Formats: sequence, C-alpha cells, structure tokens
Amino acid sequence: MKGSELVASLTLIVVLASAWGQGCGQPASPRLAVRPAWATWPVPSAAGVDLPRSLAISEETVADAVTGLTWQRQVPAGHGYAWAAANQICDSLVLAGRDDWRLPSRIELVSLIDGSRTDPAIALDAFPFVPGNRPLSDWYWTSTPSAASPTRAWYVYFYFGYPDLDDRSADFPVRCVRGGRVDAPAVHYEIAAETVRDTGTGLVWQRGVSADTLDFQSATDACAALDLGGSDGWRLPSLQELATLVDETRAHPAIDPEAFPDTPAEPFWSGSLFAGSQTRAWYVHFDEGSALYEGIAALHRVRCVR
Repeated sequence: MKGSELVASLTLIVVLASAWGQGCGQPASPRLAVRPAWATWPVPSAAGVDLPRSLAISEETVADAVTGLTWQRQVPAGHGYAWAAANQICDSLVLAGRDDWRLPSRIELVSLIDGSRTDPAIALDAFPFVPGNRPLSDWYWTSTPSAASPTRAWYVYFYFGYPDLDDRSADFPVRCVRGGRVDAPAVHYEIAAETVRDTGTGLVWQRGVSADTLDFQSATDACAALDLGGSDGWRLPSLQELATLVDETRAHPAIDPEAFPDTPAEPFWSGSLFAGSQTRAWYVHFDEGSALYEGIAALHRVRCVR
C-alpha cells in the first residue's frame, strides 16, 4: 500500500484515548488513528541551532546522509495541487530511476528548513530556483493530516520556514521524498522521573514544564541554570528540535501524554531567533503543533533540552 492510500484509508478515523490524563483528571487528547511519523535522525548540531546536514546533490535529487531521505530537487513547473492530488502526484512520480516516491511527513519536510535565512528558508545550493517553477518560498504540502480536523492537513511555509495547517482544498506545490533511516529504533521515548530521552534524535528533554510563562531571555536563562536528573548543560531547544516533540496523531495538546504529562496546549519558546532579528523568536504552539514567531517580550512556556 502506497503512502496516499494509507493516508486516505486512515485519516478520517479519530478516536479518543481511553486513558485519562495523568494527575489532572482530564481526558487525554484526541488521537488520530494513523501511525505517527517521528524524527529518527540525530539532533542537534554542535551549536544546537539547526538539524545537522550532509547533502549529496545531483541534477535530479538531493540525498541527506543524516536523515536518510532523498529529495526531489526541482518541483513541478507552475503547478499546485489540493492535498489528495498532492499525495497522488508523489506516489506516481518516477525520478532518477526510482518509483517509490511519496509526499513527505510534517517532520520530514521541517528537516529542510534553513533557519538562517528567509525568502526562501531553504538551502539554495541544494534546491535552486528555476524560472517557471513554483516559488521556493511557497507553501508546500506534507502527507500529515490534522489530528483535530478531517478537512485540514499540514504544510511547511518556506518563505519564513514554519509548519502549520490549512484546508485540504488549498492549492500548494509538492516536493517529493523517498527513503528514510532503516535503523530507526522501535521505541520512541525512554522515560525517567524527571527526563525523557528521544531514542530517534538522541535529545534528552525536561519532562516537566515551567510553572510560569517567561519572556525569551528569562526562558534562555532558566534553561541555562537548570540542574535536572543529575545533569546540567540544559538549553532552550531550536525550532526544529522543539518540532520533533509534536505528536502528529494528537491535539490539545499535541504531545505524548505519557512521556510529557500535564503539558498545557500553549506556546513554548524555542531558542531560535527569527533570521536577521534580535527582537523576534520562534515558538511551537502545542494545541496542534504549529510554529510561528513573536517578539521576545512575549510570555510563553518553557521545556528545556540537552
């Protein structure tokens, strides 16, 4: 069964988890009955700013040795598609002698974001613009349906570089992908009392959440001062790191409730400043998992990483 067939057969099924939220007396978040796609590549880079990357670029494809993904280098000229058609376009693609292409998941497409630039927020050496093609700064579909609405799906906006949701009837281009890491771990999280280790990314997360909302600088300072689980070296996660915590099958909050109990469906600061700015920074909103930027004086929740 190809990617779009699996999505079509499962995305309209939404179930409520039978377990109740730990310690809060509230029902667990609704869960979409689709196998989640989660990052199975090592994060972070040495600076903790961006996903590491080692690209092999050919005329037709770009292969990322870190994620194990191979990308379509050029998007189809001048075309956009509704979400169902976008899945079919990638499923039917034959490129570089391969026919196993598919529409990328939300977190897979997020891995292409280059947070150091905008318009477009993607590496131009790997994905150059060709006149006549759809702009690189456009909205690009992913294969990931919304966990909260049967009529919406995820996209990544490559003008600024963030994931969000839109109606499936929207006209967006596609960048197809194939492959992935074959050594992906079977268990997503290793859960301890105070920390959670993501077995795919290698990141260790603070399990609890800040009791108060903080501005960006206070959030940065709080993580730097944190001593938790017998370790220091904590920091605010980058935007892409924080995006790996989004559970694509859940909403309100969009996070695994066993690994991260009592997480509010609110914005959480990332440590990523908006490209070219010292006064705006990125956050992830864990109601559904979208990302956006805001002035650094805004007050948001904090979850540290190391």
